[in-house]
Amino acid sequence: FGLATQRPRSLKIMPQIDGDHDFTPRDHATDLVILISIDDYYVNEYIFGRLYYGSVHPDIVARSVERGYARPDSREPSGFEDGITNPRMLDEKPTMHDFVYVQSCDDEPEWCVGGTYLAYRKIRRRMKHFFSLESEEREAIFGVDRQGTRLNDHAAHAHVSKMNPRRENHRDLFGMDDMESRFLRRPYFFNDGLDDDGEEVRGLHHL
Repeated sequence: FGLATQRPRSLKIMPQIDGDHDFTPRDHATDLVILISIDDYYVNEYIFGRLYYGSVHPDIVARSVERGYARPDSREPSGFEDGITNPRMLDEKPTMHDFVYVQSCDDEPEWCVGGTYLAYRKIRRRMKHFFSLESEEREAIFGVDRQGTRLNDHAAHAHVSKMNPRRENHRDLFGMDDMESRFLRRPYFFNDGLDDDGEEVRGLHHL
């Protein structure tokens, strides 16, 4: 389509990681992602229907549809506070603009200004196993206590460090140092029923 020169500079296919098994990110890449986030479930279903049955535009073909939900508080299903390291609009310094949105001074095509990058993973969580652990073991997995205070003893291998790594002199896939980077997480949770073993197929859409 002659759009190669307009491609966002750091747009890449997400690499396959440990735990993917037979999931190959390249096979699931798509040209368009539409996130519909509305308080009223029935409005969501109506819009999904229009997209799925092609009444929005005949050339738009839905490859997959996922459903999720968000809680009105900041807790995630295991009871821990979520997103405590997210940049926020209410900060004294506008970190949302500095770390999330493309600005005119960035090395990006002009049409990208005001936009952002989206990384998406659907992640299953073994909640039955998690709830069988003692309270201290659960906190060690997250690297924080139930109030969101970081536990330094477990930081290196815990969830909080993986979501907000702070390794000195370490560059990521895009060549950016950990100490210079931040990202905004917006999870939506899902429950897809039971698997063949009677265990919940539950987890989060990690955006």
